[in-house]
Amino acid sequence: HAWSSSSDPDSASRAEAVLREMIKQGPNSNARPDTIAFTSVINNYAKYRQPQKAEAILREMLQLWEGGKNMDLTPDTIIFNAVIDSWTKIGNQQGFDNAESILREMVALAKSRNWMVEPDTATFNTLIHALAKTKLPNFEERVEMLLKEMLGMNASGRTCVMPNLITLDGVILAWSRSNKAEKVLRACHVLEKFNDLHKKRQIKNARPDTRILNSILKTCASLRSNDRQQKHHAMRIAIRTMDDLLLKSSHHHGPDSTSFGLFFKACANLSLTKQESDKLINANFQQCCQKGWVNDFVLDSLRRNSPKLFRFIGLNIPPKWSRKIHPKYKNIHA
Repeated sequence: HAWSSSSDPDSASRAEAVLREMIKQGPNSNARPDTIAFTSVINNYAKYRQPQKAEAILREMLQLWEGGKNMDLTPDTIIFNAVIDSWTKIGNQQGFDNAESILREMVALAKSRNWMVEPDTATFNTLIHALAKTKLPNFEERVEMLLKEMLGMNASGRTCVMPNLITLDGVILAWSRSNKAEKVLRACHVLEKFNDLHKKRQIKNARPDTRILNSILKTCASLRSNDRQQKHHAMRIAIRTMDDLLLKSSHHHGPDSTSFGLFFKACANLSLTKQESDKLINANFQQCCQKGWVNDFVLDSLRRNSPKLFRFIGLNIPPKWSRKIHPKYKNIHA
């Protein structure tokens, strides 16, 4: 499968040419292709965003399998996931519709005759994360529908579809990018649901970490609303989230530069008064300095959201304020 790992843009078609030669040898040949050979070609087409060709290879494999022409060809979840990944990479409505159509096909196959083809956590996570990064109509609602489907399947005993931390990250990411007024409420509801399921041991490996809580802070900071009650609620969520991060510092899940920078933005965007905002930013900037997380992202956020404090601090930053930052990451932005 050398062509499949090549960086040559023509490697996908060359890999397919090799596959065709293997097919021509016939089902009794020692060189007949197996599932891995087909998956390698599909992955190559996915890498170069050619989902139509990737799916065509899958259809050809299914025909050979259904016709009993090659007993080494057994469709499985991995090869279907590869085609789904291929369709999601193009990032448009057609791509996601086709990817979801393949998911439905997997569900139907699992219910009928092929237990080897069954959607798993990776299937849903691929769709959720890809959708979360788009701006397609109601993308965040579609992400939540996929999550609900996962939870339903897992509750019915399909443990291969158990949501995990990657799932949670994708759903919260979707709401952080949403323009809907209820985004903070919806993101927190999802987080609370995962916390509850984790405590009940109904899902595993889903305890929220710094990345997840940073996404909650981003959701709060990016809220656009003139409703005072909504803003007050989002500010309380941001404060609670920051407090949770600070409490977890000793467990390697504490705040980082991104946490502090996003919290400063949330304060400026959501606080009812400038005095309240500056007070919160000042207190948490001191925490940031003490913990050694000051970098360019933090200082830029401070400059934008509390100019007075930024001018007071100046640019002479003591090295100990940045001791947690690797030199190559000191200018990383969220």
